[in-house]
Amino acid sequence: MEFLLLALVLIIIGVGIVGLRNRSRTGVGAGIDDFEARRRALAPEVDESEQGGDSPRG
Repeated sequence: MEFLLLALVLIIIGVGIVGLRNRSRTGVGAGIDDFEARRRALAPEVDESEQGGDSPRG
């Protein structure tokens, strides 16, 4: 019975450590970074070489 309690305590500690390490950032800076990443995903920047209107597309 003591072995099971020890195992349970170690599992709870391990889950707590993993949860704390993988939690998402909070705050204004994290919100701005998240918004910027989502904006880039929706409208990626175009290369200047692709913007040239003089070259024919063939």
